[in-house]
Amino acid sequence: MGRKTKSSGLKIVKIQRSSNWHIHGTIHGRRVRQSTGTDDAQAAEVIRANFVKQITDQVVYGINPEYDFNTLAAKHLKENTKKTIVDDCFHIKKLKKYIGTLMMPQIYRGCDERGNPTHLEQFILGEVKQGNSASTINHALTVINTIGNAASKRWRGPGSKPLLTNWSSIQKVSKKEAKALGVKASRKGHVLTWDEQIALFNELPPHLRQMAEFAINTGCRAKEVLGLKWEWFHTEPTSGIQYFIIPGEEHKNEQSRIVVLNEVALRVTNQCRGVHPVFVFTYKGKPVKNINNSAYQSARKRASLKHPDIAKSHVHSWRHTFGTRLRNQALCPEEERKDLMGHKSGRSMTEHYSVPELRRMLEYCSKITHPPSMQMALVRNG
Repeated sequence: MGRKTKSSGLKIVKIQRSSNWHIHGTIHGRRVRQSTGTDDAQAAEVIRANFVKQITDQVVYGINPEYDFNTLAAKHLKENTKKTIVDDCFHIKKLKKYIGTLMMPQIYRGCDERGNPTHLEQFILGEVKQGNSASTINHALTVINTIGNAASKRWRGPGSKPLLTNWSSIQKVSKKEAKALGVKASRKGHVLTWDEQIALFNELPPHLRQMAEFAINTGCRAKEVLGLKWEWFHTEPTSGIQYFIIPGEEHKNEQSRIVVLNEVALRVTNQCRGVHPVFVFTYKGKPVKNINNSAYQSARKRASLKHPDIAKSHVHSWRHTFGTRLRNQALCPEEERKDLMGHKSGRSMTEHYSVPELRRMLEYCSKITHPPSMQMALVRNG
């Protein structure tokens, strides 16, 4: 007979400065000190019992251990070199608060045996409450599935066995479900008014405001702003027009993109000069890794107290606002709009480099630096 499991050796306890239950004790010679991730005593007891079973299976019966989300998420971040790993890190940070200490098979949607929303379902409901879209929620669920699939198919443990043997992919939020939850199925939509822009940008910390002003005046995607480098900056010698060329390998559609700088974007660029030798936008001497962070979300929440529709906006709204203003305020033709937005174009880079084309691009994006009434006054006085 195998050794008895001293389940009483592990207890759920409360500790200071935490509302969650923690597992403390010793089992099979292993000392345990970890959070259950929940403040529900019954749920914490289930997690404790499962943890005891996992350790016993491993030590007594030689069964491969199950892995919690925190462990596999750390492996995912460590081994992955894709450009969008920053996005994964952002979602993982939020997910860990809900499912970090759960074993992967314990992560599923719906309700538990007592009819309460599972930890993952609580995460989804929390995202809905914060005003995030179905698209954002599904990005987070995709990260979980990516990790689960890697652990069940590619990652190997003792005896070359998969780390997970009973993984089922998480179902994403469908359009029908998104409608029932009252969230948008797509993140596209909200265009900031000028009053909303002023209110939101005034709440942002200085480094985020610089990035926001640059994005809303160039149409750059968040990743393009985050990765913008000084080596991509150029000045056209004849006209003096200043611009960045984002290389194709750094761009979404793998086609080099010209970012022409109107007066606001140029002012922001000049404010950043001399701060960092490589990257344009930094914070405390280091490149910024994420715009949609807690500081941005707090600023958006404060600004939405006076302008409720700001709660519907997100970082991508700056790019969407840029495109809408080009069409409605600058009356920019579709072909030029595609160039300024960095959409895939049939035109060659030689055409884009030409002085007449640069002047046209600058002319259009210079018409959206101020509200229409102020823009007309500037033209009359200019």
